[in-house]
Amino acid sequence: QLTKALHYVSYDKFAHLSLTALRKLIPHLEDGLLYNEACSNLGYNHSQPDKGLEKQYKLPLIPSEDICNPVVVRALTQTRKVVNALIDKYGSPTHIHIEFARDVGKSYDERRNIQKEQETNRKKTESLAEKLIRDFNVQVNGLNITRLRLYDEQGGKCPYSLEHIDPNRLFEIGYVEIDHIIPYSKCFDDSLNNKVLVKTRENQQKAQRTPYEYLGGDAQRWNTFEHWINTLSIKNAKKNRLLRKTPLTREEDIEKFKERNIKDTQYIARFMGSFVKENLIFQEEKWDNVRVVSGRITSFLRSRWGLGAKDRDADCLHHAMDAAIIAAAGDVSIIQSVTKYYQAQEDGDIYIVEKGWKFPLPWIHFREELQARMSKNPTDNIEFYKLDTYKDDYEKIEPIFVSRAPNRKVSSAAHKETIRSKKYIENEISVVKTSLNNMKLAALETMFDKEGNKRLYEAIKERLLMHGDNPQKAFASPLYKPTNGDNPAPIVRSIKLQTVTKTGVFVNGGIADNGDMIRVDVFKKDGKFHLIPIYVHHRAEYKKTRILPNRAIMQNKPESNWTIIDDSFQFCFSLFKNDFVRVKLKEQEIFGYYTSTHRGTGAINLIAHDGSKTFEGVGVKTASAFEKFQVVGVKTASAFEKFQVDVLGNISIINKEMRHSL
Repeated sequence: QLTKALHYVSYDKFAHLSLTALRKLIPHLEDGLLYNEACSNLGYNHSQPDKGLEKQYKLPLIPSEDICNPVVVRALTQTRKVVNALIDKYGSPTHIHIEFARDVGKSYDERRNIQKEQETNRKKTESLAEKLIRDFNVQVNGLNITRLRLYDEQGGKCPYSLEHIDPNRLFEIGYVEIDHIIPYSKCFDDSLNNKVLVKTRENQQKAQRTPYEYLGGDAQRWNTFEHWINTLSIKNAKKNRLLRKTPLTREEDIEKFKERNIKDTQYIARFMGSFVKENLIFQEEKWDNVRVVSGRITSFLRSRWGLGAKDRDADCLHHAMDAAIIAAAGDVSIIQSVTKYYQAQEDGDIYIVEKGWKFPLPWIHFREELQARMSKNPTDNIEFYKLDTYKDDYEKIEPIFVSRAPNRKVSSAAHKETIRSKKYIENEISVVKTSLNNMKLAALETMFDKEGNKRLYEAIKERLLMHGDNPQKAFASPLYKPTNGDNPAPIVRSIKLQTVTKTGVFVNGGIADNGDMIRVDVFKKDGKFHLIPIYVHHRAEYKKTRILPNRAIMQNKPESNWTIIDDSFQFCFSLFKNDFVRVKLKEQEIFGYYTSTHRGTGAINLIAHDGSKTFEGVGVKTASAFEKFQVVGVKTASAFEKFQVDVLGNISIINKEMRHSL
């Protein structure tokens, strides 16, 4: 009975407790005390923050030992650094608005599922865009894509009247409208799960009501509606909204529903909000010094303020735009203005544009100012838009520069999993057995001693060609090795493949590919730069010998022939991922964040500061509009320098650096 009872108990609210706290609490819980009683006995307060804490002008260290999720710890730690840097520059804040991505704090599998869903939605949107052009010859924009998407989802019917929607009139003004299932002014939910495509007259008659409040008075009509909804292939979240019978009438119910959609209730947002409020001194103490805004609200306001859809692939500047939107979205007056706007719309009131009844903006020319500050030439655009919010000092404004945190942490394996035979390593060849179930035609061409096993090679190739290069189908039935005479033939389950190997890690009598390159040490001699790659396995070797690697890459040479670095070479600096560098070539000066080194050529890969594919000014000028990386050969560069970039994007050159141990 105890096992059965405990099976349904959830422990998900206790994951933020430290092991120290748990070890102290558990004995009291075993004695039969309730959780709040056990906390009280230990002097903990389970529901209220510690009122005895002395607030500070800057945030203290994040108590990482109390947080189990490393993703959360990293996000909180970086947030603290930015907040403290801003306080150093501008002084104590009046308010802090917080928004975290909806997948922050989720497990790897959950984040991967979210990414898959986003990719599915992206492909669906592209398909709808093509359909708009091909079948309807209308402009491709967010509103038209949503109309077509809802039309397809609803099988071409209006949910409230169940009348057929004429596809030829789908984009005709006044024929159909997009309705918020739960009125937007009551919930602030602008997601697809809260939208349906309805005929205009039905939308006007429904007004500020839920579907049940609109249709529920007619039992037969509601039953027909309910049955039809249950036949649709839609998400449960949307189905629940459409069939919701509980009215949103009481003021507190509406506020709670709205609160759930405005405030992000995830632990990470709650933690940061309470951590800031408990520890930080503000210019003036108020109950709402810290406001947490959901991603749903910022996404909605971004769209309504005409700031375009977020393109994560274009560059990183969408984070800066989000910050400005979050700052505005947390303003109570904006939320109130948006609420009044939608109440008026849902009531069917008509307003004249000249009287100012446009969708509320934080201030006049907010959109133009934000777009100017996001551009490559903010001063020119401020002048172009004639923004009166700036005086003569606007000429000092510089473009946004993206700060990236260097990655100096080592957490990967010392070598790759596959261990190959090193019998032929003197000829720069290594061999590994590979199952036929994983064999493709391209891999088959690297078969070891192919000429000596020509009949077996031909037999495997024939099977793969017969089954469209699908090894699972090709070798579903056993493959017997071709033999001479009547001798019984053995079943072939795997063959040896060979690969060119110029380096690697010797493991268990074999050789494996190097693990991750954790850094590159840069040396200089006679006007030329030399790069020593440092791998994870070098750490283990260093602990035994206390000697750092000393071979620098020679283009297209095996490691045994690389340049040996001695005291005649000058150490310049070590490069980790996301270190910012400047490379001066004969006809080009390149700035960018370091990402990797090619051990075969000695060239380095750089990425633009904002992650863009092409841009002007500071950053990497790529050869192709479709490439984000710039491959740079540094050996003969006239200058190769490393810079420090702080969290606010301030850049300073690093003049001297010591070579660190492992």
